Amino acid sequence: MSRKWFVAWMISLFVAGVRPALAEGTHVDPVILEAAQALYNEAAQLLKEGKFVAACVKLERVVELVPSGVGGHAKLAECYENVGRLGSAWEHYTTAETQAYRNGQVPRANQFGEKANDVATRVARLTLVVPKELEGMDGLTVLIDGKPQAKTLWNTAQPVDNGNHVIEVKAPGRQTVTKPVVILSSGFYLNVGVVPGRIIFPEPPPLPPVRPWQKPLGWTTVAMGSASLITSGILSGMAVNKANASNVDGHCTKVYEPKEEVRCDGLGKPLRDEANDFAHGATATVVAGGVLAAGGLILVLTAPKSNKDASKKTGALSFSTTISPMGIGLQGAW
Repeated sequence: MSRKWFVAWMISLFVAGVRPALAEGTHVDPVILEAAQALYNEAAQLLKEGKFVAACVKLERVVELVPSGVGGHAKLAECYENVGRLGSAWEHYTTAETQAYRNGQVPRANQFGEKANDVATRVARLTLVVPKELEGMDGLTVLIDGKPQAKTLWNTAQPVDNGNHVIEVKAPGRQTVTKPVVILSSGFYLNVGVVPGRIIFPEPPPLPPVRPWQKPLGWTTVAMGSASLITSGILSGMAVNKANASNVDGHCTKVYEPKEEVRCDGLGKPLRDEANDFAHGATATVVAGGVLAAGGLILVLTAPKSNKDASKKTGALSFSTTISPMGIGLQGAW
């Protein structure tokens, strides 16, 4: 063997020696792998010092960086076992076992399998009890601590850590059901029934504005305007009659010198004054009648169509127009 090949062979052996078991069988970016290796080494030292909580935090990061690594899952399972999180320890021992088999490392896989079996005898278990009639519900999702549970795990006792957990049940078009549960100790068994939330009905469209008074008030205003126009006609007729009466027998005559004007005697002047008063009243009432009639018509045309029904359903105050010898008015009733 030449010196060149010997040096290359020694370098490859050195690199393989420092690469941890967590990287075996993986295809990870070297930079990520180096960061995971540094965390792994720090966690291993913390484990030796008995600082299990801090070690678990670093190993969780290792598994995130290299999820297919055998060593990371195995070491994290060991750490969890030390802090009493047996459900999580069982999960990662099982994952390490599976990854080791995939890498052809049968002895290691058997070792992790034995550890998983040992933890399984002590771990607490939680069963999601899903009725058969709900198993086929479209979109039904059950989560434990935010992690969706596969349907194959329903109605099966699953290893869990001691302590507090949150069960969520979700389904399309239904309210989310949240159930807090507590695992009291190792070996504890708990069944949790899965029930979807109530159906969420769509929000009804907004109701049109309810103004039960508007249409009756509009008709009342139209009626008042019509009455004013009729009054204007009557006043106009009276003005003409008074003016004609003042002209009878020459009580009032029109002269043109020195200016054009009507001159009346003692009998004609009062008649002429009354005629002018009636004419002014007719003018005022015709203007008021036109305004009232137009405004009332606008109120009628813009009134919500459902006002009548809304007042009946809600028991609101209803209105109607009243016409009597005493006049025109607006009447309300509960």
